[in-house]
Amino acid sequence: MHSFSVVIPTCNRNELLKRAVQSVLSQRLISFEIIVVDDSTETDVSGNNIEQYLRQYDITYIKSGGNKGGAYCRNLGLSQARNEIVAFLDDDDKWQPDKLYTQALLMKNTDIALCYTGLSIRGQNGSLRYSFRKPGFPDHFKSVMKKNFIGSTSSVVAWRSHLEAVGGFDASLPALQDYDLYIRLLKRWKACWTPEPLTWCDDMHDQQRVSWSRRRYLDAREYMIKKYEGEKYYPLLVKSLKNIEYLKIIRSRQFLIETIRSILKR
Repeated sequence: MHSFSVVIPTCNRNELLKRAVQSVLSQRLISFEIIVVDDSTETDVSGNNIEQYLRQYDITYIKSGGNKGGAYCRNLGLSQARNEIVAFLDDDDKWQPDKLYTQALLMKNTDIALCYTGLSIRGQNGSLRYSFRKPGFPDHFKSVMKKNFIGSTSSVVAWRSHLEAVGGFDASLPALQDYDLYIRLLKRWKACWTPEPLTWCDDMHDQQRVSWSRRRYLDAREYMIKKYEGEKYYPLLVKSLKNIEYLKIIRSRQFLIETIRSILKR
């Protein structure tokens, strides 16, 4: 059975981080290591030494240097990973106990780049919804160029060798780093999946996720349009980037605040 390296980026959210860590420690029938990458600039957050808490579970704790962003932190965690499959988990998300075991059974060979799961998503009003998409075409590269059918990195596991081969996350992107990574992976390999909602994503804290602010999203969109110009299925990607997660952006409090401020300045 494959072993996992679980990378958790975090920044000043100790209680949420502890919840995420506990969901990893509760994984059944699988061996793993946990790597927490702290992107805060403080040495002792919220009056509690989070490093001391993590040490009791033999968790690797790394400081990024502060304010480097999620992509940088995931890459830093990836560089320290020792196991053959890497899983990513945001600090405000959590897993069902059979998540890694289920995905280990699906990661049968290295023709597959990554495995993702269905999602249970709690919205900002507390409501729950289920989310899962299959690739739209047998060609998974064409599918991902048309739409990010995979979704949150918190559901994704991938071969470490494949992540390293494509250079990990593009830390120069201000947003959409997950989508960009999926494109590069699926250009060379395939995806596998389970529709089971084994990943819980908590949008209650979306106002703290600045990567979906209007300016960052627009900058990332233009960056990717230039980055993949001339690529196979490029028109599908351009259309996708103009429409991707538009409703999610509109719903985000950060986006609404920025929109109101923009209107008031006119």
